[in-house]
Formats: sequence, structure tokens, C-alpha cells
Amino acid sequence: MDRELFQLERTERAWIIVGVIPDSDLYPTELQAAKKAAQLAYRYFLMTGTPTGVKVRMQCGDVVLVAQNG
Repeated sequence: MDRELFQLERTERAWIIVGVIPDSDLYPTELQAAKKAAQLAYRYFLMTGTPTGVKVRMQCGDVVLVAQNG
């Protein structure tokens, strides 16, 4: 089964979360966005049984999985 990924993205002023559960909030720090994305991913996993994760693109261009469920 494919893993549904939530992604943290940097905007000019804040961090946003892109994923299957809509989240229009802006987060001032990457840590706050990562915490909320992990909560959303876990909630989606509980609702659907689909494996989930949270990914972040590092400044060097690498993508890192920072949380996973299932």
C-alpha cells in the first residue's frame, strides 16, 4: 500500500502543510509545522488505515521523512 505523504513547504513568511487533509494555517517555525503535520498524518492514518508520513525538503535538496504511521 502506498504511503500518503504530508509535506512541509516554506513560504516567504511562514511554513505551510500540503496534504490530503486541508490545512490553511501558517506556522512561524518549521518545528511547529512538523508537529502539526505529524498530528494530521496520524489522524488520517486512524481514519483510513492508509500508511502516512511527513516529509521535508532540506536546503541541500534532499527529502527527509520525519514521521510515519503504519
